[in-house]
Amino acid sequence: FDGTANVQDYGIYGLGTQITATGNVIHNHLNYGIRITGDGAAVTGNEVFSNNQHGIYVNGSSGALVDGNMAYLNGSHGFEVYTSHNEVPATVSNNQAWNNAIGGIYLYGDVLGTGNTVWGHDGVNDWGILVRGAVADNNVSYGNYNGIESYYNSSSTITNNRVYDNSNFGIIA
Repeated sequence: FDGTANVQDYGIYGLGTQITATGNVIHNHLNYGIRITGDGAAVTGNEVFSNNQHGIYVNGSSGALVDGNMAYLNGSHGFEVYTSHNEVPATVSNNQAWNNAIGGIYLYGDVLGTGNTVWGHDGVNDWGILVRGAVADNNVSYGNYNGIESYYNSSSTITNNRVYDNSNFGIIA
């Protein structure tokens, strides 16, 4: 997919393997800006904003790459990347998320989040990065209600992050 999309249920909806969404500007959708389910997804260099649900949602994607995107002003999370424990983890890197309604980046399962910057998720119980059985390493999270959270009793790893100026907690593990 390559181009500009607006005013439909989804900006991009992909179901299959090796789906690529690169260089798109996606906004004002009733559901997600980008929603992809399947192995080997590559979501890179997109600007996704003002969608009613998540900006970018990648599900069940062994070896997915979500890199260099911007997600802001979405009605739920900026990013949600979920995988079961696969042979090849998903990588969420070098993204920016700000001013989404609930949180910036949700990493769930066999996912590495690194080099991301999140800010402006400052409503009560909002979070910059939420990790659930995933790894958050070398990210920046500031100006949120909670900077980085580990989802309840999940076995998550939170290392080498720069976390500051969050109004409730910097890191909840």
